[in-house]
Amino acid sequence: MTRQDQKEVRTIFKDILDLKNNWNQYNADSFDPKFVHEIQKNVLRLQYRPDCIVPTANDSIQIEYSCEECNNQEIYLEIEFFTNHHIKMFYTIIDKENNSQHILVKKEIESIQRDDYEKINRYAKTIKELAEENEAKNVKSISN
Repeated sequence: MTRQDQKEVRTIFKDILDLKNNWNQYNADSFDPKFVHEIQKNVLRLQYRPDCIVPTANDSIQIEYSCEECNNQEIYLEIEFFTNHHIKMFYTIIDKENNSQHILVKKEIESIQRDDYEKINRYAKTIKELAEENEAKNVKSISN
């Protein structure tokens, strides 16, 4: 993650810390600063900046990586960190050509371990590389 990416991640987490009770107008609680800092630390350990970092009304913070138009596929990785320290990870590929979905990983864990970081980094790298490759193809086709 670049320094600029790290700065942006810190800003997002600061915004999450600033949320007050009822931040979503459906009585969602504000987040415990200790929890937010712990998740920020976890996210900053990742090799790639998530495409999306959002608070949820389920007492969690969710990060996402995605590539919507990757060789007729949509690839999506979602990691949800809960205040009770559980983590849900969901990694899927949707084949648009055959209209099918392949769930590669759907798992809930008690706490994030070193090999989980390695998996997240590996999945995120695949998604980021495919997105960059797809973007390069789009730019090339536009310039032709």
